Amino acid sequence: MHASLTEWWNGISLRTRITGVTVLIMTIGLAVSGFGTMTLLRDALLQDVDKQISTALKHVDPASLKIDSPTEYVARISTRTAGWSRRTRRGTRSGRACTG
Repeated sequence: MHASLTEWWNGISLRTRITGVTVLIMTIGLAVSGFGTMTLLRDALLQDVDKQISTALKHVDPASLKIDSPTEYVARISTRTAGWSRRTRRGTRSGRACTG
C-alpha cells in the first residue's frame, strides 16, 4: 500500500503537487478565518441588538398600552374576531374570551 501511494505521488508533476498543496492550505486558512469572523461578528451583533432593545424598552410607557392583564389582552383580541357574540358557550354574558 505504501509503495503504491509513493508511486502515485511521484507520478504527479511538481507543478500539480505544489498547486494542490497550496489550494489545500488556502482552503483550510479560509475556513478557519471564516469561522473566527463569524463567531466574533455574532457576539457583536447580538450585543448591538440587545442594546437597541433595552433602549427602546426605556422609552415605552406601560400606561399608554391600556392593557391591565394578559387575559384582558386576549379578550380584546377575541372581541374583534369575526362572528363573535357576547354570549359564551356556557350561556353567560361576558366580555372575556370563551374558555370552555
